Amino acid sequence: ENEVTGNRNVRIALQTGIDRDSLVNEVLRDGSRASEGLVPFGVAGTSEQDTFREFVGRTVREFNPEEATQSWNQAVEELGQEPSLEILTDDTSTARDIATFLQSQIQENIGAQVEITVTPFDERLERMREGDFQLVVGGWGADYNDPTTFLDLWISDSSFNDISLNSEAYDQALAEARTETDPQARVELLAEAERVLMQDEAALAPLYYENYSYLVKPQLNGYFRHPYGAELNLKYASLEG
Repeated sequence: ENEVTGNRNVRIALQTGIDRDSLVNEVLRDGSRASEGLVPFGVAGTSEQDTFREFVGRTVREFNPEEATQSWNQAVEELGQEPSLEILTDDTSTARDIATFLQSQIQENIGAQVEITVTPFDERLERMREGDFQLVVGGWGADYNDPTTFLDLWISDSSFNDISLNSEAYDQALAEARTETDPQARVELLAEAERVLMQDEAALAPLYYENYSYLVKPQLNGYFRHPYGAELNLKYASLEG
C-alpha cells in the first residue's frame, strides 16, 4: 500500500541489490546461511531426503547490481520522482548491524538514499501491524516442519500479512495445497506459491537463515533443541557426575 514499495520495480531492485553472501560472511559471521527463497533449508518437502528447498531450488533473485540499478531507474520513471527509502528495525546490536549493511548496499548498488529508524522490538511489531513502515527487517521461526509455516503468513487474509499482499494466484495455490492428498502434487503447489511470492510479486527480499551456536556441558544428557516448534526439550534431560 506504500506508494514507493508498492512499485514492483522498487521491490525487484531491493531483491537484486543486496549481497546476501557478504551479509552472512562479513557481518553476521555466525554460521548463518544466505537465503535462496523464503522457506529455509531442512524444511520437509516430498520426503526426508528431498527437502522443500532442494525440490524448489532458488526463487529469490540473484545479487545483480546492474539489474538492481536498471529496475530502480525504471521505478523512478514510473513514480515520476526519485524517492528515498526508510528501513525500520529493532534496537539490538545485530539488527542495527544488518540495517546499516542494508543501507550501504542499497545506496551503493541501487543508488537510492536510505534512512534507518531504530525502535524497541515491541514498537517495531506494533508499527508492522499498523502498516506504518516502508521497509522492515523482521524474522520468523518455524512452528512446525512444513513449508506452510512460512508460506501461510502472506495469504491475503492472514493476520501476519503486514505487507498487505493481495495475490489471487498465491492464495489459490495455497488453497489447493490444503486439500491436495498427493504429496508430490502438494509440494508442487507450494513451490508455485513461493515462486509467485518471490518472482511475480517480489513481495519480500529474504536475507539469511539464522544459525544458533551454544555450549552444552558434557554432564548433561538427553538434552534436545528443536529447529521448529518448542525450542527446548528437557523431558529426557539428566545430569551425570
